[in-house]
Amino acid sequence: MSHWLAAFGSVFSFLACKGLLVLFGAMSAAGVSLSLDGTIWMSLIVAGASVALVGFALNLLRHNNLFPLVMAVIGAGAIYYSYGVQYFDRVETAGLITLLIAAVIDYRALRSREFKSGRITA
Repeated sequence: MSHWLAAFGSVFSFLACKGLLVLFGAMSAAGVSLSLDGTIWMSLIVAGASVALVGFALNLLRHNNLFPLVMAVIGAGAIYYSYGVQYFDRVETAGLITLLIAAVIDYRALRSREFKSGRITA
């Protein structure tokens, strides 16, 4: 089950950022006022990126492909920089997209490894 940790963290981080933004915009357009403390919002995004990094590191032990972990470190680094040093929305978005791409590559590496070993799991 831990092989899904990287994908879960990446998708959670993306949805916590962009999904909540869309939700708040839609609710505002419908006339409903919602608010969320920016610190909590930022913490959710950073926590998701951190969970993703742990998942990528664990998956490295399974498939021995360093590329997804390197991409994840770059993506999470962009997110950490955007929230910890100076906020740039494009840097944040690039980091989130990089995490998602790394999750796809990581999943493919896991599937390739399972296929080669003759053990395919869902």
